[in-house]
Amino acid sequence: MADPHKKKKVRLPPRRGLIKFKILSNIVKLVARAGRRLGKKEQKAISEETQLPQPHDSNGIHNLN
Repeated sequence: MADPHKKKKVRLPPRRGLIKFKILSNIVKLVARAGRRLGKKEQKAISEETQLPQPHDSNGIHNLN
């Protein structure tokens, strides 16, 4: 049986602009995260590109010529 003295919790709608704010902040976070990933990939590619392999002779010693 329902208790007549128990108050029912009323859900109010979100404040004006709150939903739009949440959507836009999630989009900004998504774009920022994607940009960081892209930057890391580019930085890794550049660092791999600039590292030239050292020449080795047959016994594994670096040639310094």
